[in-house]
Amino acid sequence: MTTQLERAKYELQKAGYTLIPVPENKEWDIEDYTQQIGTMAYEIVKQFCNQGHSGMSAQYCISIITKLLKGDVLTPLTNNPEEWEQDFNGNGHWQSKRKFSCFSDDNLQTYYDIDEDCNRNWELDNEGKRTGWSSFVGSDKAVKHPLISEEELKAQREAKQKQEAGE
Repeated sequence: MTTQLERAKYELQKAGYTLIPVPENKEWDIEDYTQQIGTMAYEIVKQFCNQGHSGMSAQYCISIITKLLKGDVLTPLTNNPEEWEQDFNGNGHWQSKRKFSCFSDDNLQTYYDIDEDCNRNWELDNEGKRTGWSSFVGSDKAVKHPLISEEELKAQREAKQKQEAGE
């Protein structure tokens, strides 16, 4: 039977990654980094495997890890000013400290996410396939999402806990 770690090693090698030791306290150049990226990924999988997850806890943990590594949030963004940074021009634009692709330009009532497809002007090739994006459309055309207060977030969390407890 193949373990998750053996499968990860096989997949990395099949994709052309060489598993070589990663030296500690070394200045990286791009060649070293690209050669050792497979080993770095393998070490993360190894650590995960050593935690002894069941199938259910593994999927739950992977979901959380994926969000965190992608810079996503685990709970909704709130209108708490401590979670936002006002832009240096002081013109009323705010950027989320929790999710850097999110901005507010209406005094933290709503936000938009520049990583959402609908906020970009896509460059298309002759066949109509996306090749990249040329420019951000702007907040006037962005999908606005409501920001909730810390109190609303706490109430949502408590209601979910009661529901899960069968109350």
